[in-house]
Amino acid sequence: MRKHSISATSLILASACLFTVWSCHRAKPNPQEHEAERANQVYKLYRTADYATARPALVDYAQQLDKLVTSGPPDDAEANKSDLMVTYVRLAKLEEKNKGFDKDAFMKQAVTKCQQLRIKWGQCSEQELRERVDRLDTVSPKP
Repeated sequence: MRKHSISATSLILASACLFTVWSCHRAKPNPQEHEAERANQVYKLYRTADYATARPALVDYAQQLDKLVTSGPPDDAEANKSDLMVTYVRLAKLEEKNKGFDKDAFMKQAVTKCQQLRIKWGQCSEQELRERVDRLDTVSPKP
């Protein structure tokens, strides 16, 4: 009887060791995948949530992108710059739709970011940025 309980204990310890080794060696989360998921979540809120929910999510996302542009991986810099500018245009559009007071400030921020960050989108005029984001916004959010 005692021999059987040692085997069970050994089996439990071996399982625990295997789980520990597996946990240490499993794939690390990919930062780009995390950012893409966050971008999609914010886009969903922008397209479907009420103003009180969407606006803070977009503002928070813009702040996060601003940090990534200055201190994130260089490989992601161009995408982060574009996402930041698009986010400010979306904030302006959200303000306009909801008769908010910050539409002009957000659009000015988008133009300024476009100029400062040298985004490869052509002109940095309000009209061109708005038209480009309007085209982007025809795409439905991912489920």
